[in-house]
Amino acid sequence: MNSDDLIFGGSGIINQPAEAQEMPWQDQPYSIVLNLPPLGVLYLKRTEGGE
Repeated sequence: MNSDDLIFGGSGIINQPAEAQEMPWQDQPYSIVLNLPPLGVLYLKRTEGGE
């Protein structure tokens, strides 16, 4: 469910499944770029193979 979907009156921002890239950020070797909806909540789940 995406509570930011247009059918719920949201802005319609949608993120596709993504993987972290070897792109250092804040002293960490990997990072990921996401579009966050205004007033939204994002839950992230580590998948198999994550450390």
